[in-house]
Amino acid sequence: MKLKFLCPYWGCEGTAADEFVAKVLDAGFAGAEINFPADEKFISTIQRAANVDNFNVVAQQWLAPKVESFAQYRAKFNARLRFLATLTPVFINSHTGKDFYSIEQNSLLLNDALALERTLGITITHETHRGRFNFAAFATEPYLQQFPALKLNADFSHWTNVSESYLEEQQGSLKRAQQHSYYIHARVGHTQSAQVNDPFSPQWQETLSLYVKW
Repeated sequence: MKLKFLCPYWGCEGTAADEFVAKVLDAGFAGAEINFPADEKFISTIQRAANVDNFNVVAQQWLAPKVESFAQYRAKFNARLRFLATLTPVFINSHTGKDFYSIEQNSLLLNDALALERTLGITITHETHRGRFNFAAFATEPYLQQFPALKLNADFSHWTNVSESYLEEQQGSLKRAQQHSYYIHARVGHTQSAQVNDPFSPQWQETLSLYVKW
């Protein structure tokens, strides 16, 4: 197994694409995960880096909150995945669905994503995240049972925050999620926040050790 470490574009929005690529490569990362802006120059620069500099790109699917019907969201969701696939990323990491959508509605979105994986020939992962269909360990398990081919991007910091626990009572759900995890967001959270202030601070030593174990 060869581990590849990617830098998030999240937090670097507004940085010019060529400057961002240079900083990422200089820091020793293999590439980046990017929620692509509607900027043709930015996109072409990233694509050139992917082709010339072997810059690994994971395309992030994220839609801004908006008051709209499920049908409207579903149409945008599918369109965004199709667009990102045209950029030929290594794979797509998706913020999928809503925590307040019904199981039936979220299942339609997962069916759509799995169908696009097959037709477009690109892997799509679904990030475990507050506000999404997989906002908590217990809420995710039924979908994993229904969709055996589902791939997760494991960011368990959200789950410890949502449950206000370190998932001591949800080990079965955690293990099943690990078995479906294709990708990892290496963020360390705790029971009151999805992110500690400094994962290497002595106060978070036990928490960091637990996350590394996971």
